[in-house]
Amino acid sequence: MTRRSWVDAATLQDCPAVQALMASGTDHVWTMGQIQSAIGPASGRSLLAARTLDAAGDVTMVGFCALQVVEDEAEIHELVVATAARRLGLGRALVKAALAVAHHRGASRAELEVRRSNLPAQALYLGLGFDRARVRRGYYRTPHEDAVVMARSLSPWPV
Repeated sequence: MTRRSWVDAATLQDCPAVQALMASGTDHVWTMGQIQSAIGPASGRSLLAARTLDAAGDVTMVGFCALQVVEDEAEIHELVVATAARRLGLGRALVKAALAVAHHRGASRAELEVRRSNLPAQALYLGLGFDRARVRRGYYRTPHEDAVVMARSLSPWPV
């Protein structure tokens, strides 16, 4: 599918692509204003984009990860990879980049929620050093499902 892929900071020009990926991969979609504010560092949020370069030289955003750092804690709010780009290591690269940003901003711990039924995502996070911390009953609404809260320390660094 691709010749090259990489992760970098999302830009305002990426907002429509982020919203389209959300619509195809999550049960809720942020407003354009929420996406734009996630790109601005003033909110403590970061939005990282996974991009690919195809044989024709076209760059496409195929995934993103939304992160927020508050004091010494980081939370990964979203991780979405386009269906056609899955199993290429982009999700792993996005989470690793998000953890690096969190560490750089002074976070010593990171957390995220994942659907109880999403075993591939849980395996990804376990492979990146996260542990299952607890369950949030009824966290997801469409469809109704529990969330597994996963957490990891960011020290020692690097992850």
